[in-house]
Amino acid sequence: MKTKILFISFVCCLVLQANAQTTNNAIVNDNSSWAVRIESVCGTANCPIETQYVYFDGDSIFNEKTYKKVFYYSDKQHTERFFTGLLREENKKTYYVPYHIGTETLVKEIVLYDFSLEEGMTFSPSEQTYLMEVKNSDMVEINGVLKKRLQLTYAPSSFYENILDTWIEGIGSLDGIISQNWFIGNGARRTLLCYYQNNELIYKNPAYSECYYNNSEDITSVQSITINDCNIFPNPVDDILHISCLNDIIVRTEIFDNAGRQVYNQAYKDTINVSSFSKGLYLLKLYDANAQVFEFKFIKK
Repeated sequence: MKTKILFISFVCCLVLQANAQTTNNAIVNDNSSWAVRIESVCGTANCPIETQYVYFDGDSIFNEKTYKKVFYYSDKQHTERFFTGLLREENKKTYYVPYHIGTETLVKEIVLYDFSLEEGMTFSPSEQTYLMEVKNSDMVEINGVLKKRLQLTYAPSSFYENILDTWIEGIGSLDGIISQNWFIGNGARRTLLCYYQNNELIYKNPAYSECYYNNSEDITSVQSITINDCNIFPNPVDDILHISCLNDIIVRTEIFDNAGRQVYNQAYKDTINVSSFSKGLYLLKLYDANAQVFEFKFIKK
């Protein structure tokens, strides 16, 4: 009888431990999926664009360790899927085994994320010759839940202030789950559009209106927009963005880049110099005296 009780207790402990590990995972959780916009760097105004729908499907053993198999669709109808590698987590670190399409083999395991890092600590992607430094470590609210956020730059950050990548616990990089711009370096810009958990939309990039794009015209054909007697022009803009409101109701202006980072926050002015902004899509927010928010998208050329 005692042996039976001990066995049942042991099984219960294993189940509780497995559930705790799943709950505490930073990235690798069942029923997670990501919509990632990928824009090729081609040197022209209309570069090829696709959206990859990344998700887990099944487990796999590699070098005696258990991983989640990672697949993606590159079309909205999900007609053909592609295998892209394996992911696992241990001690707040996410490990990735890339799949090499040319040789149809799995490559050596690399460290993709480390959510045990704090501000000022460094991170070295496996077999890379450079260090990343955590410039900022804080908490951000995602769908009503506080999540750890890490913003990284090249180390030492005193020589390179620009934030190169942003990680959010439970979601991954704002450049895409397994395709950070600074990590892959294959001539394509990646942007996380949406993250789903159990088919529920948890995160949506504030600079984009959709979770799927398959051509540049869907994004670059933004025109001057009029909302509640306000409009912005020109759009796209090269240097000076003009804001015109018929009524003097706007008191504050904010601008966010396509990674959700705030790049501008000032009292309202009818012109904003955006010449120093990087090229891309931005979200402009206008706040009136009653804290009502009006949103516009614009493109910096």
